[in-house]
Amino acid sequence: MKNLIILITFVCFFASCEKSLTVTEPDWDIQVSNARSVNGNTYVFKLGDSCKYTISGNAHNVITYPGTAGFTYANKDRTSAVGEPGLTFTSFAQFGTQTNTLKLLASNSLSALDSVSVVNASWTDITSRAVLSTGTDNTASGKISLSDLYVAGKPLYIALKYNGTTGSTQKTWTFKNLTVSNLLPDGTSVTVSTLSDISWTVYGNVRTPANGSWIATASQIQVVGGGATAPTNESWAISKPLDLRKVAPDVSIPIKSLTSAALKTYAFQYPAVGKYKAIFIASNNTLNDSKQVMKDIDIEIVP
Repeated sequence: MKNLIILITFVCFFASCEKSLTVTEPDWDIQVSNARSVNGNTYVFKLGDSCKYTISGNAHNVITYPGTAGFTYANKDRTSAVGEPGLTFTSFAQFGTQTNTLKLLASNSLSALDSVSVVNASWTDITSRAVLSTGTDNTASGKISLSDLYVAGKPLYIALKYNGTTGSTQKTWTFKNLTVSNLLPDGTSVTVSTLSDISWTVYGNVRTPANGSWIATASQIQVVGGGATAPTNESWAISKPLDLRKVAPDVSIPIKSLTSAALKTYAFQYPAVGKYKAIFIASNNTLNDSKQVMKDIDIEIVP
């Protein structure tokens, strides 16, 4: 009998704990309070207005996706997006009079990062798409389109190929401010890679002295040409594989947490004319239960 009582007490205790870890749906609502006008279900504001909301009820946590670039609910699980991929950098050519010493190449058919694969891969010469230095430091390349080089399921590799010829002073090339980006239809520019993380792999036939080999740092990549007696040299620098459509998912803006006081008002100012869908999610949460209420509000910003 004593053991039965203990068992019943034990079961009741854990049933009570289980019950305490459940939550109810938030009794929560949000309404626009200062629209200039209402067009159907859309609240209209002028550019520069703060969209003000009044809130009733309470919830443990409240987040919002205002619908602006980077904060759009429809994109919260997005990891890939079609856009206009491009490459930009600055360059500096120094010393000597040798010509055609630098080629900018791209490939989506590189099978491995070894010297044999690099030499034998099918490369597209995109040198003519760039403005290269003719002696001026930090010459801007302009935006080099990579759209035609995208192949679904295949990464793109960027290569710098250097050729120095014995018999005269060889060129020294320096590249800085390199960025691969993807311009999305909403005007957002997503950074795919920069010089600091593009992880160059270098191949060259002159290693001692270092002249003729690409040297990469976080701020630049440079190949120092040799003097007139230096041997003819071919040296490559290959980027890591680049996914031109990779994007980070959009995120929410937290506007209330469990420990903060009940939220009664909220305001947001949109940066540009356009139509937006603002999403608000209020939730009550425990370790093993969560219930939420989602409200969507159509906003239009006019000049």
